[in-house]
Amino acid sequence: MDDKLVVLTRSELETTINEAVNKIIGEMQKKEIINKEYITREEAARLLNVTIPTLHRYAKAGKIRIYKFGSRSLLKTEEVILAISENKIIKYGRSRYKK
Repeated sequence: MDDKLVVLTRSELETTINEAVNKIIGEMQKKEIINKEYITREEAARLLNVTIPTLHRYAKAGKIRIYKFGSRSLLKTEEVILAISENKIIKYGRSRYKK
């Protein structure tokens, strides 16, 4: 590692710290989501890095399945992960649910 002095402005330092913290929080949230049997649409959208309307398009196309429990819409975590691993779902990186 280089032993060079790096000079950052206050706003650059704040931005760097916020990005690092948000990345760590996103990873922790994904780990918590993966440990559940069923996840909400919001959690699935965050895991897939897509919006909820995109999630519904995936369901209509048969790429994933949404289960109804009363008034709640849930997805099986393992099915979402399987869809990702089988490349049924392609993530483009545009989402309102940032990591």
